[in-house]
Amino acid sequence: MTEVKTDARPVEKPEAEDPERRNLALALFGALGAAGLLDACAAEPDGLPPGPTAEPIGQVIQAAFVAGTLKFADNVADLRGNTGAAGTVAILKCYATASPNDGGGGVFFWDTAAVDDGGTFFNNATPPTTAPGWRRIFSGSIDLVWYGASATATGLANYNALVAALKTIAAKGKGTILVSDLYPLGYANWNGIEVGAIDSFPTIPTPINSLGIVATRPGAGFQLTNAITTTGVVPYAFKFIGCGLLRLQGLTLDGGGFSNGLLFMQLCTDAAIVENLFSRTSSAVNYTLYAIGGTNNRFQGNSFESCAGTAVGYVNSGQHEEGAIILGNRYDSTNSFAQIYVCIRNGTIANNVFRNTQSNGALALLGDHLATEVCDNLTITGNSFLNTGFGVRGDPTGSLGQTTPMRNIVITGNTFENVGPDAAIGITICNGLVVSGNVLVNCNSTVVYILGVNDAVVSNNVWEWTNGANNGWAISCGAYISGYGYSYTASNIHIHSNSISGHLAGVNVASVTAGPPGFALQVLCTGVTISHNTLAGLTWGILINDRTADVAIIGNKILPSASWDCQIATTCQIRDNQMVAPLRRLPKTMERFQDGRWTISRCSDAIENSVDLGRVLINMPSDPTVTYYFQREGGQKVFRPSATQPPNSPPSGASYSFATGDVTYSSNPVPGSAVAWVYSNGAWHTTGTVGT
Repeated sequence: MTEVKTDARPVEKPEAEDPERRNLALALFGALGAAGLLDACAAEPDGLPPGPTAEPIGQVIQAAFVAGTLKFADNVADLRGNTGAAGTVAILKCYATASPNDGGGGVFFWDTAAVDDGGTFFNNATPPTTAPGWRRIFSGSIDLVWYGASATATGLANYNALVAALKTIAAKGKGTILVSDLYPLGYANWNGIEVGAIDSFPTIPTPINSLGIVATRPGAGFQLTNAITTTGVVPYAFKFIGCGLLRLQGLTLDGGGFSNGLLFMQLCTDAAIVENLFSRTSSAVNYTLYAIGGTNNRFQGNSFESCAGTAVGYVNSGQHEEGAIILGNRYDSTNSFAQIYVCIRNGTIANNVFRNTQSNGALALLGDHLATEVCDNLTITGNSFLNTGFGVRGDPTGSLGQTTPMRNIVITGNTFENVGPDAAIGITICNGLVVSGNVLVNCNSTVVYILGVNDAVVSNNVWEWTNGANNGWAISCGAYISGYGYSYTASNIHIHSNSISGHLAGVNVASVTAGPPGFALQVLCTGVTISHNTLAGLTWGILINDRTADVAIIGNKILPSASWDCQIATTCQIRDNQMVAPLRRLPKTMERFQDGRWTISRCSDAIENSVDLGRVLINMPSDPTVTYYFQREGGQKVFRPSATQPPNSPPSGASYSFATGDVTYSSNPVPGSAVAWVYSNGAWHTTGTVGT
């Protein structure tokens, strides 16, 4: 180490003969200016968690210009081997390697006793204990290269560097670690980085609030080179327990094909997992990313390539995610059943791309018998599903008891293309569902099914050139019996203003397996309105199956090449439809129609002139208002869906009146609006709210 003093004592080597050290000296003054500027700017850029507090700039100025001692160190070992005094400043050339420079150098001043942390404070105590030493001049974030991280390191070198950096952040209470290269990070007996305690030997036992690990360039991050042991630990590369304001940004996390997860988060709040690349993990053991029990966490702009599935929330007690946002991510292929599993309350899944997993699926909504551990108030919007085995699918387990229904699920504005052999949208066991404004192209099997669902609206969707290779339907709805023997009813299903074309089958309201293939619509539930849909180019149109009641089929257009079949139903009204093919029914069930109460009026000649209808249908007197409602056996009326709350009194001269229990469903169910209006005590009242 060479010294330069302010009393003009000759230096050991003329400056002219050592231009590199001259440049390092000049860098000192640049560092002083930069440190002063950063100290004046308290906030981190782009909302990052704030870094460590800047050291007092006055001490540095005094060291450089008053006491007058300047030293140079070739590497950290050289720096540790020298001592200074108050007012001494040292310039460190590199951490260990000068050519090419490893970037671990910097400017230091001699400070009072502290523990050597391996990056921002060095002393020569062995093993590291409290002693005077060299403190790095910096403000804000810390860089992993300061701790000896290297893209060519082997063994535990990079692991030790990252652990040391995390300990620096933990000691200060908050901060950000910068990652500037792709660092090999793995060892045969390594149990992962753990902040907050979940295993017996956590890396950092106490959670850190406001922790960032951020890449400074594309491709920077960590590469797992060896399998992580699974003995006695949660087998993930990174584990964060109870941390607040966690931010992982721009990192490449390369699993190297090993059978463990990359990121585990539990009870974290306000985390931002953004713009990271997760790649090459196996489905043998764990999820690639697994977040449970957290609040207001955001997963945005990440890419998942050749990975096991991810999970945000789970069905065990206390493990759902509250307020999670999954936004703008890309899921490209998977070796798991689904690309992402979710159990989210009050959250949003928006503008993601799911693709290239034809043998598996995209988005699975989890549910079980625990009342709090189901998806609730979840909006799924603006996503793209391409070449996936299924799109959005409810996946209740039911293994421990009767599944608690999901609540208030909104699926709107998504695109599904070439999805199958499972459904593009398949929702099972739910109270409150909106499926609206989606486009479904070239899908097969049953494209949309809703089973065991109550209070649902399916509106303004478009099916184009889907196919029924697996005897599927455009829409199928009905009751549901699980593989564990539990049954779930279905009621108040409203299917309106959809367009279905080029599909073997259209709309099916029946059980999950009932009915022959090839219909547009099949019904097996109570309180179903099918209105103002267009069905064209179909082999079959509408099937209403048995055990069905309170059905209204109003104002639909069933165009050439489509026919329809009404089996057994009670209280079925068919109004104002335009049909080319005749009404059909299965001969073996014809005699059972006699117990039903059917009315058919103001439809096209094809239905009014159908054969063999006279003895099985009751033709009631024409009423100018009958088009707008159908009546249940209990006397309550269900009116045609309306965009606004109905008036409290019917129009003058109407032959009907409003009565307690009458229902009008919304024809424009948008988030925050009413699901329906119920008449009581002389006025209409809103019931249910479409979730956001």
